[in-house]
Amino acid sequence: MKTDVLFYNLISGSPAIFFELIGRSAGETKSYRLESLEIKQTSYRLDGVLRPEPDDLEKPIYFMEVVFQRDDHFYERFYAKISDYFDQKHEPRKWYAWALFASRSLDPGMPLQIQHALREGVLSIYYLEDLRQQRDLPLGLELLRLIVTPEREAEGEARRVLTRAREEAGAQRREMIESVETILFYKFPRLGREELERMFDLAAIRDTAVYREAFTEGKLGAVPLLLEKGASEEEIAAKLELNIDEVRAAARAHSKKSSSRKRRSRRPQQPEE
Repeated sequence: MKTDVLFYNLISGSPAIFFELIGRSAGETKSYRLESLEIKQTSYRLDGVLRPEPDDLEKPIYFMEVVFQRDDHFYERFYAKISDYFDQKHEPRKWYAWALFASRSLDPGMPLQIQHALREGVLSIYYLEDLRQQRDLPLGLELLRLIVTPEREAEGEARRVLTRAREEAGAQRREMIESVETILFYKFPRLGREELERMFDLAAIRDTAVYREAFTEGKLGAVPLLLEKGASEEEIAAKLELNIDEVRAAARAHSKKSSSRKRRSRRPQQPEE
């Protein structure tokens, strides 16, 4: 699983993590959802768009791009995607853009033409590596820090996060532990599931059959995002170790939900009496 997909999967499951990362109240996540949108005619894809519900016109749109590989023309492409978005959507909203680089070395530097085009405060830059120097982070941000933690340090960091998840996560305990497991599968690709379970004593912190069911449901939640990133149903089933029928059912459910949401957003508002 690519690192950026792992990142977007976390944000998709809990948009509050993004708002905590940029220093805003997690309460602002109400009515927001994360989408991956294809911009027609240009072959652009906006990987992270946090959009409020259509009838909530006071809230801004957040465009998010996370960068784990260097792209010398990143800023030009990002700005072009946003411009094309509004050219097609015509949404009368404020908007903010966040470029989230895994490290400073991946930032090519903002070119003069982009600095001139964007007013101050609209585009912000964040380096995820800075999370490694911070302490007392919310549990969601601990997951992001674990993603950018080098493999040689990841084992100890993962144990600490697992302990916090067991003690603090409450109703979200299963989801948090599941997220840590998913990150571990990425951080230690040479190890199989059984080896990881022994290394981190994962079996001891699961709630037997109930937890295993929640773990499977969590992986199914990643199916729509991986499909939008271009992975086939067969590739997703192999990567997530799911049955192909489970993947197809998750894809159909997501498609049905998206169609229903689009119909609601297109429904004309009733005039006030």
